[in-house]
Amino acid sequence: MLQEMPETNDTAADQLPDHGGVQDPMAFRRYLISGRLSLIALAEALTVAEFHNIRRAAAALSIMPSAVSTRIKALEETLGYPLFDRRHGIRPTLRGHVFLDFAERALGLIAQAVSAAGNSRRASALRIALQSSATSGPQARLLQQFSLSRPDIFLIPEEVPPHDLATSLRKRRLDIALTPWAPNGVDILMFRSLWHEHMMVAISHNDPLIHRDILTREDIAGRTFVVRSQGIGASLMEHMLPWLTEGSQTPNIEELHAGRDALMLSVANNRVLALVMPTMRDLHIPGVAFRPLHGGPTTVTIHAVWSRYNSSPALRAFLKTLATIFGPSGDSPPAGR
Repeated sequence: MLQEMPETNDTAADQLPDHGGVQDPMAFRRYLISGRLSLIALAEALTVAEFHNIRRAAAALSIMPSAVSTRIKALEETLGYPLFDRRHGIRPTLRGHVFLDFAERALGLIAQAVSAAGNSRRASALRIALQSSATSGPQARLLQQFSLSRPDIFLIPEEVPPHDLATSLRKRRLDIALTPWAPNGVDILMFRSLWHEHMMVAISHNDPLIHRDILTREDIAGRTFVVRSQGIGASLMEHMLPWLTEGSQTPNIEELHAGRDALMLSVANNRVLALVMPTMRDLHIPGVAFRPLHGGPTTVTIHAVWSRYNSSPALRAFLKTLATIFGPSGDSPPAGR
């Protein structure tokens, strides 16, 4: 069994020198060589976070549960804080969510490097911008079906700031984007509408609004909202802001240059609010609850957007999957054409 461990002040980050707030890359390489931070332990911690159970995670990895438990405990001791809350099952702590979010992205980049360099069986790659969580819902099902139907195509998901989407698509840095944004002028970009979702408000368990099942504009008047510079939050706020400002108190908006889990950590600890998609509820983030918003334009349409001049076979294969799942649809030019 994993044992609960107290947080300490001597963390791994404290042991690494930095220069102007940026850690020295060579010092970190020497730290890795010391063996105190193991890629094996990172992979095991991510798997435990996925299964919420040591034995199931160990079975999925084909190793002994005791080995998983021992290495995760050693990892926590190295970091100086617990990654998991063991009081009700095994779920990531707030700091654990942030660490595992970065760890998952780091291992994903390593996997991409290995595949790009050595997997000659893949015919091509598809760079796709995702602006919301892909853990569940229509987006998760779409990506899963595409991967199953076209295992020869390497799927590279990316988070791109909303204001960079159009340029990235035009210059072919991205093949396609799944986003609330759609072109609205004369452009080379095409789009089609896919599905609708109702945004929600993320609030802290310590927030006075926690006892309300549904929130109104009056409830959140004058409150502070945190918006990530990347991801879907900026689009959601742009969609809601005219309605939010109709009241007597205009909301305060703070931009956050960090990952999705850091956003939720800010909500949990600072009693700020965030507009999110309903799939965020499936992440089970400690200290954060989600409430629907009544009376506002909360319906969000997710579009697929791509360049008409992108002839990538991978893109054409993805558009075929879209037609299979959502039905045939004429590729829509931007409004005004």
